Amino acid sequence: AGRPEDALKFAREYVRLAPEIPHAHHMYGHVLRRTGGMIAAIAQFKMADELERAYFKRNQFEPTVDWHYPHNLGLLASSYQFLGKMREAESYYRKAGSLAAHSDFDAFNRKDLCEFFLDRRRYAEALIAAGKLADSPFPLARAAGHSLAASALLSLDRRAEAAGELALAEKETAALPPAEGPAAKLYVAMARAQMLLAEHDSSAQTLLERIAKRIHAENGPDAWIQG
Repeated sequence: AGRPEDALKFAREYVRLAPEIPHAHHMYGHVLRRTGGMIAAIAQFKMADELERAYFKRNQFEPTVDWHYPHNLGLLASSYQFLGKMREAESYYRKAGSLAAHSDFDAFNRKDLCEFFLDRRRYAEALIAAGKLADSPFPLARAAGHSLAASALLSLDRRAEAAGELALAEKETAALPPAEGPAAKLYVAMARAQMLLAEHDSSAQTLLERIAKRIHAENGPDAWIQG
């Protein structure tokens, strides 16, 4: 609803009522990020991580059984990245990325390490990470992987190969169910815009403005952070 200050009160109460539940701390961290409290958010994500690891140890579970565990690690990573602490960010991105995924959106979230490499202009490493996504058994992850591979290849000045990856991304996206299509379409659109820029096509600006408008409109905690 776009009322993060109100959300903060309820998130804080969630933690007070359920202090042993990792997701309570995680959601409080989400809202703290949304309201500018990045350092406080990290503390909450770390608390969620400690509780989850203790839960796994106590019940002799592997961390991969819970989709929430790598998701929380991803938010820890991006919080450190926001603060400019790239070593810590990369460590958590790698830790999350090393875990097996068991659902489409869980697999899709493994794109974080690839995006980190792209942001850091480590394009060869980004291409390797994108290739792993593109080989996923889950179609949403494959669509994102091909799109990110196209971006990495364009940054490496390998336009013909990038065009091939973009075509594969569009093919994967077209076959996705309605609930998953929008997430993939955003990545396809970003790769398409980058391709248009490489070709000095003025329509890139219109597409980029449309992408920015969509990202700016996101309000939900996961969607907003994704944006």
